[in-house]
Amino acid sequence: MTRRYGIDTSVLVRLITADPETAFTHCVSRLSALIQEEGAEIFTSNQVISEAYVAVRHHYGVTGPMPEPPCSTLCAAGGRPSRRTLRHRGVGGDRRP
Repeated sequence: MTRRYGIDTSVLVRLITADPETAFTHCVSRLSALIQEEGAEIFTSNQVISEAYVAVRHHYGVTGPMPEPPCSTLCAAGGRPSRRTLRHRGVGGDRRP
């Protein structure tokens, strides 16, 4: 049976913004290991996606269309998004200076 791991708002915001960078790198490393070594699925809820969207717009000043976020490296590292895994398209943004 495939193990499933849900991520919360803080993890999703970290994946979107790559801020702080050391925590982002650690997060991607751990999630990639779960996917590659254990065949796990990573998912999040609609509530978490909504909260992250508001947080990124408010705290990072993201407006308008959003570019592909740094978490695309998670998928490039071997994660294969499915209907139930983390989807990152259409979510992202630039960090404030």
